[in-house]
Amino acid sequence: MSIQEKVMAPGTFTVSLSATSTPNSVINSIDPWGQILIHSTRVDENTVSNQDMIKTARYVGVVQNLEYDLDSFQVSGKGTMVYLGDTDSRGLVVAETSTSGAVRSYTNNSLSDVLDRTTSTPYGLLRTGDTAGQQAVRTKSGSITNPTTGTTTYTGDHYLESTFKAVKYVVEHFDCEFYVDNEGYIYAGRPEDLFNGHNSNPTSIIIRQGQGEDPNIEGFIPAGITTGFNAEEYITKVELIPTGASKDVSMAEATVSTNEYKDLFDANLKRIQVVKDSSATESNYQARANKALSEYNRLKKTVNVSLQGYDISGSFQVGDKVFIYDPEVGFEDTSSKASSESRSIHQVTYQGSTINPEKIRVVGMSYPVQDGMGVYYRNSLTGVITDLTDYIEFESGDISLEIGDVGQTLSTDFSTASAVINLGTNDEFTIPDQPTKPSNGAVGFDNSVGTYRDGAGAVKGFIKLDWTKPQNKNGTTILDGSHFLVQWRMVSDRDGNSILDSNDVALDTSDYQSASVDFEQSRYIIENLNIGFTYTVRLFAFDLKNHSSDVVQVAAIQIPRSSIAPNKPAKPENTFGSLANGLLRAQIVHKLAQVKDNDGNVISSPINFTLDRDISHLNVYGAKATFNLSYDSTNKKVSDSDRDTYYLGMLPASNGNVDLNIPVVGTINLDSLNLTSNDTVYYRVSAVNISGRESEPSDVFDSGGANSLIDSSHIGTAVITTAHIGTAQVTNANIDTLEAGKITSGSISGKTITLATDSGTQSTLESSNFSSGSAGFQIKSNGDVEFNGGNFRGDVTGASGTFTGSITGASGTFGGNLSGGTIDIGGSDSSSFHVDSDGDMWLGAANYATAPFKVSSNGDAVAGNLTVSTIGITGGSIHI
Repeated sequence: MSIQEKVMAPGTFTVSLSATSTPNSVINSIDPWGQILIHSTRVDENTVSNQDMIKTARYVGVVQNLEYDLDSFQVSGKGTMVYLGDTDSRGLVVAETSTSGAVRSYTNNSLSDVLDRTTSTPYGLLRTGDTAGQQAVRTKSGSITNPTTGTTTYTGDHYLESTFKAVKYVVEHFDCEFYVDNEGYIYAGRPEDLFNGHNSNPTSIIIRQGQGEDPNIEGFIPAGITTGFNAEEYITKVELIPTGASKDVSMAEATVSTNEYKDLFDANLKRIQVVKDSSATESNYQARANKALSEYNRLKKTVNVSLQGYDISGSFQVGDKVFIYDPEVGFEDTSSKASSESRSIHQVTYQGSTINPEKIRVVGMSYPVQDGMGVYYRNSLTGVITDLTDYIEFESGDISLEIGDVGQTLSTDFSTASAVINLGTNDEFTIPDQPTKPSNGAVGFDNSVGTYRDGAGAVKGFIKLDWTKPQNKNGTTILDGSHFLVQWRMVSDRDGNSILDSNDVALDTSDYQSASVDFEQSRYIIENLNIGFTYTVRLFAFDLKNHSSDVVQVAAIQIPRSSIAPNKPAKPENTFGSLANGLLRAQIVHKLAQVKDNDGNVISSPINFTLDRDISHLNVYGAKATFNLSYDSTNKKVSDSDRDTYYLGMLPASNGNVDLNIPVVGTINLDSLNLTSNDTVYYRVSAVNISGRESEPSDVFDSGGANSLIDSSHIGTAVITTAHIGTAQVTNANIDTLEAGKITSGSISGKTITLATDSGTQSTLESSNFSSGSAGFQIKSNGDVEFNGGNFRGDVTGASGTFTGSITGASGTFGGNLSGGTIDIGGSDSSSFHVDSDGDMWLGAANYATAPFKVSSNGDAVAGNLTVSTIGITGGSIHI
């Protein structure tokens, strides 16, 4: 059936869209948590308001799945009650945060207060715990009817559970029921306040003979009526025990008054159920025991009725009571039935005949989506409604009613439960204590480590954890244990290097791997760990409320390295590999054959790719003369002194080379040997595994019979990514960019030589004998130069300058000012001319004092003979 409705359950629906006729745009518009609206007849969604489309629908479902099965698209989900939740811990959750409103504690509160109180804390279960905000399911005026008889108040705590679970528990406490309508409003109260036919005669009757309306009652003809029962949950006694008790001590019990069943020995059948009810209080222990017994001390009877010609918008809905009359299968009221229930016999006049039908409740309804109905999708984000009717694959078939008892209303299904049943909303607010070590009882866990070979032969590590189940922190036994959480992560590799993420930051707690272990288990083995790596391991205990113990942790557990070294490898010659040798590099190809077995015996016919799968690399040793390597068989390695002397490099390898028969190929740098063309190189190789254990070295092999890396060859065009060349003879070369540590050449010809500069560093062009201030030359990239001498055939122009030696010129003109320390012209004889730094001027002698003609800086003049054409004196006198 396409639509299934149930009392106090979300129910389900499925509608099918044709895969061939439904446009992709329609399929792509269907998103999770939108709504499917099913109307009894097709309507125009463009002329009906959005809210009326929801309100007047025959059924509203919430989309949770969209699947494709080649022929059709299946859209399915649950009824509007799903907004409250669909499990005990998923949906709207009480205690959404750990702060305000985390625990809702109610004391002697009415049904409406527990569900929707807004004036004081704790707020109602349908409200947010911090601000009493409305959520996806809401109340409206008159939708909650408080009971006035029987149980009228509620006391209890709610924490970390779905609102569906909490509301269901509270409603059942009041002997009430609830449903959520098309618009998301909840209705709660006693069944007679919510549904038809409970305290009055039903308005509908299911009857085998005839159909049609009577003036006072509507009749329906069933295509078939089937009956059944389920006795799996039948019990004769309930033992109610406290939560968290160190031993199971009964706090209340309830026993059936009449036992109608016997065992094989003709004794009364005895079936006792132990119930742990966390929400029971001392004042209602017995009432809770009685309720549990009343739910499970009777057979569950069901009747499936298929109806023909019934419009599902008819006179009854799920939750209503109807009359049913079919004496052939026992549906006929009798005086004895009425007497046992202290009531009058049911008597109905139907189409002129008086009958005695039974009154029974419709607890479920299944019906197809049939041609003539209207099917619509409403986008929950935009509110846009799309008509799907033209694409629906309609069904044919009957309407099936499930009629009988509502079924169990307590929280747990006894038929699949464990030995002790947990009733109630949540346990006491207990928190598990830390697990302890079996070895000494201290907080923590015992651990041991080891290695093993996996199915492919690779060596892996493991850590085995053992612990003892804890009690609660308050010393009580954990009766609601859920699981243990084991977490681990790498902290360092086999060389002690920290494990870093892609940003070179040490891995943090978010990088833990996790495993969940059943609460009844006390051991876990962490497998597939890296040899030699160090791990942090921690352990938590969790209860069913998701309360966690404090962590117990071992910060550093190292996986031991294997004590076994690889067997002795073959030398890479003939069928076992090859060697190509040059002056600067050697290329080795090794096919990973071993020449000794696990017992150290020589293998007469070695086979390639038989070295251990945990190989990490090959070490290569070499020298220009034959040599031996000292092997430390205790520590499984070549001696340190020989390694320092002969080690040339390593060739990476892995289990992939062994598994896929891929030779190990690598290049070894020979620069340290300073080879010449006549030198022979002698080699040995050893195999090293991932634990760092090194094999016995191979027999020696040399380059005497090895291939040259490349013999002389004519190559037209070569594209080489990286070339290592000892000596190159090149006639012509066109090089775009050349980086060289040193260039030696007879001559260099080029249009431009550019000296590159780095920040703070000067490049230079200089002679090989350059020594600042004494020899050679240098030209700096900033423009400074230093030469020993120079001959300029043209002009020399400069902004300024200093000469430490003398200046000689055939002639010259100073266009600007001339400044200096002294002026000396003509040497020091009678024809010389001088000016000193004080401004004294003289001529005809080497110094001022003996000069025949001189003028001091203050204007005094001395001359031997003076011829004057005219003398003019102003303001003074001449003395002769």
